[in-house]
Amino acid sequence: MSLIFLTGMPGAGKTYWGRRISDAQGLPFVDMDEYIENRENRTITEIFELEGERGFRQIEAAALREIITATGNGIIASGGGTVTHDGSLEAMRAAGCIVYLKAEIKTLANRLQNEADKRPLLTQTPYLLPTLQQMLSAREGFYEQADHILEVESLQDTTFAQIIDSCIKQRS
Repeated sequence: MSLIFLTGMPGAGKTYWGRRISDAQGLPFVDMDEYIENRENRTITEIFELEGERGFRQIEAAALREIITATGNGIIASGGGTVTHDGSLEAMRAAGCIVYLKAEIKTLANRLQNEADKRPLLTQTPYLLPTLQQMLSAREGFYEQADHILEVESLQDTTFAQIIDSCIKQRS
């Protein structure tokens, strides 16, 4: 097998599903945001405040390459914007299979309404729905290049088992 990358908007459930599926399948799991915070010894919010988005994306791209090199098999929950910068989509595609967790804007807003302050790109405006819609519009073309697209509102564990099998066959 190789790596399976979960991508999608903030609040789509990348970390939730990544942990759940890695536990069920006995696979290693890496959450990129947690990895970056441990690597940098500061929060994502602090990195954004000190380095800006561009600086964060450079750190994120370097972290992605480290994770790919260090992790032979497993599930990787990428950051919501990872696929949009610094050749990361291509690096992910070369290292494994990409799964886009596609969620409706209302689902994302409901999940994020109480934690937007922890998400640097969402703290810049009090208007969550239009901000999410704008982010999705900018990122959707990247997300849609995934090997598999799953609607989170109807997602089940069995769906992931099928995806993992498909990704294994794809890489063989």
